[in-house]
Amino acid sequence: MKQRTRFGLWPLIAGFSVLLSGCTLEVLNPGAILDEDLNTPSLMPIVVAGSSAELNDIMDGYSFTGGRLTDELSGTGSYFSTGQYRLGRFTRDDSEGFWEQTHEAAWASGEAWARLQTVLESAASTSSDAARLWYLMGTAHQRLGENFCDVVYDKGGLQPRTASFDSAIIAFNQAKAIGAAANSDKYISAGWGGLAQAHVGLGDWSSAVAAAGNVATDYLIEAIYHQAANSNQVYNETWGRAEVGVWATPVQRQYNPTVVNYKSTGDPRVPYTVCGEWTDTNRPPDVTLGVTPTGTCTGQGSGATQGAGGLTAHHRQDKYTERGSNVPTISGTEMRLIEAENAVR
Repeated sequence: MKQRTRFGLWPLIAGFSVLLSGCTLEVLNPGAILDEDLNTPSLMPIVVAGSSAELNDIMDGYSFTGGRLTDELSGTGSYFSTGQYRLGRFTRDDSEGFWEQTHEAAWASGEAWARLQTVLESAASTSSDAARLWYLMGTAHQRLGENFCDVVYDKGGLQPRTASFDSAIIAFNQAKAIGAAANSDKYISAGWGGLAQAHVGLGDWSSAVAAAGNVATDYLIEAIYHQAANSNQVYNETWGRAEVGVWATPVQRQYNPTVVNYKSTGDPRVPYTVCGEWTDTNRPPDVTLGVTPTGTCTGQGSGATQGAGGLTAHHRQDKYTERGSNVPTISGTEMRLIEAENAVR
């Protein structure tokens, strides 16, 4: 072994150096970036974008998994989780990824804010990037409160989910205040809308309605997705595949124009397309007779007409119609819904 190292390796190194002699040693992509190299004002929008990416990494997952666990989507595929969710089985293991990533999104926003204060100093309090950061932080806290019974902050003990709503209120107030200082109506409205959501979580309906009234009906702010880099999971599993649909959901049962006589066009809030119909028109149908394509979905996404599990016709959701469809986090229509729910309490 020593002889091989002594006489066999050096010729290889020598040969490699000869190859390099005709090349430049300039490195355009050095790989890991030193932490202190980020302490540059011009890079702060990128730091904030990184916090946005942390949140975007999980928001479509809430829509996809939450939809299957409720009546918003029906699992029509062959995934193991789909079979479990049909039986109402959602374990700690199923939730860990959501727990971890949402905590990480909240933590990342806090770390980014500390850096903005260091780099921008007093200007951080009048920066629209900082207002965006607080909106992201508030949204992460809000999702923790909405989806988990207990939370943990800073390696401490378990706290009730109300701690997340309290943290969200602090963050959304900051988004609103800094948004005002930065003359950013977008983040002022995001702050008000987030406050309305958090107060609903705490059961404080009067405060929720008061906050909601400051958000215009056409307001919308979203988690950002992309055709390639970070695509929308709901689209992927309903258009790209037929793993979920709206067959036998309230959407299909109640808002189908063929069964709701007083609404000839269905409900525009819950758009869907019938890609395939059961060949057997009886209900329940004889599934062994298969599905007849409607032709409507031909050339769109996968063009599937039958659920991937082979047991259902594919009724495709049309809320997210592109791989890069964004996911709403706060909207004016939600604010009107909060007001309506309060009115009928």
